[in-house]
Amino acid sequence: MVAQKLGIYSLIRGKGRKRVEGKVQENMTKNKKKKLKKKAKKQRELLESQLAQMEGLTVDPTAIQEVLNSAP
Repeated sequence: MVAQKLGIYSLIRGKGRKRVEGKVQENMTKNKKKKLKKKAKKQRELLESQLAQMEGLTVDPTAIQEVLNSAP
């Protein structure tokens, strides 16, 4: 609780997770590790492309206001 209030809770949790992932990966086959790495790369690229799309969007405040005013 104290660590969470100080903002270091995620740091503590993250280190433990890495240790667990390391132990799990020790028991995996080489092919399984490659598949997981490929899947993570694909997911990262998808998230990056979605972020790029969101950054490129423009919002028209008048159009939003019109929609809000026309709602019952």
